[in-house]
Amino acid sequence: MRKIVKKTAIVILLAFTLVGCGEERVIEGTVTNAVTDNGTAEAENEAATAAGEPQNDSENAGQGYIFEAQGVAIAIDADAEAYIEALTELISYYEAPSCAFGDLDKIYTYSGFELDTYSINGRDYVKSIILQDDSVMTPEGVCIGDAAEKIEEIYGAASSADDEMMLYVKDNMKLCFLIREGQVVSIEYLSTVLD
Repeated sequence: MRKIVKKTAIVILLAFTLVGCGEERVIEGTVTNAVTDNGTAEAENEAATAAGEPQNDSENAGQGYIFEAQGVAIAIDADAEAYIEALTELISYYEAPSCAFGDLDKIYTYSGFELDTYSINGRDYVKSIILQDDSVMTPEGVCIGDAAEKIEEIYGAASSADDEMMLYVKDNMKLCFLIREGQVVSIEYLSTVLD
């Protein structure tokens, strides 16, 4: 009986710990962002390396597959500040302490997609872009609801594929198409910095 009580107490404590990690903030209107750090990504990477943290590979930012929304081309692993300033119609914002770093992970939700960031030394970088519905599409022309065959017609052979996913790896980033019943159900642009 004591073992069950101890296990139950541990589970409850863990649940309370996880619940307290973040809070959602809903912001309406145009997003503005104040510049808080004028340091270079290179200097930040050196500091992160010295601290034993993963580093942002700014040389590869802007390479790989690019997502476009609201006239803004968004690159994985690029500094997120300019994108956050340029994108409008923010639906929600969420932040939580990072599991990988000591800084914050931030999630910005816009109409049709979500932009997630990771932080290194107080500077935010694009970690992932997740398309959520068919109101947005890849610049190459694939959107949620398209037939899985269209992906291979446009992008060619996948780096990795099965019945539920087609993964394309290019210049230190991943473009992932999740498939259900032969149709695209999710499109995700992903960083490999945290891999």
